[in-house]
Amino acid sequence: MTGFHLVTFFLSICIFTFNQDPFLHERQEAAYIGMDFGARLFYWLFRSRDYNENAPLILYLSGPAGCSEMPVVLEENGPFRIDNHTGKPFLTSNLYSWNAIADVLYMEQPIGTSYSDTSAINQIPTNESWLVEDLHTFFIKFFIRYPEYEGRDFYIAGQDFGVHYAISLAYYMEKHSYQDFHLKGLLLESGYFRFDTQLTFLPTFAAVSKISTPFKRFSASISVIASGLFDMLGMHSYAFMMYDLALIALL
Repeated sequence: MTGFHLVTFFLSICIFTFNQDPFLHERQEAAYIGMDFGARLFYWLFRSRDYNENAPLILYLSGPAGCSEMPVVLEENGPFRIDNHTGKPFLTSNLYSWNAIADVLYMEQPIGTSYSDTSAINQIPTNESWLVEDLHTFFIKFFIRYPEYEGRDFYIAGQDFGVHYAISLAYYMEKHSYQDFHLKGLLLESGYFRFDTQLTFLPTFAAVSKISTPFKRFSASISVIASGLFDMLGMHSYAFMMYDLALIALL
């Protein structure tokens, strides 16, 4: 599902809520930061619910490349949930959203993902170094737009393949940036580090896992085999998807 469809769905839910504030009183801002040659990176910033003016800033990066952040905002650690128990979807608040105690920044990355658009296809990053340089440029401009974040604690969170982006961006900021972003740490969630190693380890994990049943272990094994085949064929997106299914099968 594209970012356009997700946001359209989100706005439809807002209409169904008939709420005077469709964003459920969240302090939020969605905008673009312009890059070179007309490219733009889209972001959605949610301020902390406790009105802490010194709240840390968390950047959340999903993966794999081209994955929109809208599912995270609506279904995972973001401030919203979609309730469909009555047959008519409506928006509710996520009590456990990360912005309960922090300012959280979601961005559509790399350029070319969802609302982060460009008029030239050669502006879409084709490697991790290029992507990290774009993210670094984004943050230089972001801190100019929001000077209140200078000196505040800053964390980078990565999920899935996004852990690569998080680690690379942190390294770049620490080693190559002339600006002090006051980076305090990394949050790495269910990351892909060495795909071949993690894939090989899954059957062992399934065998020793006390929460796994024989059927779950069998389902996970099938997903592992399929994931390995897709990886050998160079179909990495499908390989990652089957890897995720293997993990889900074990839960």
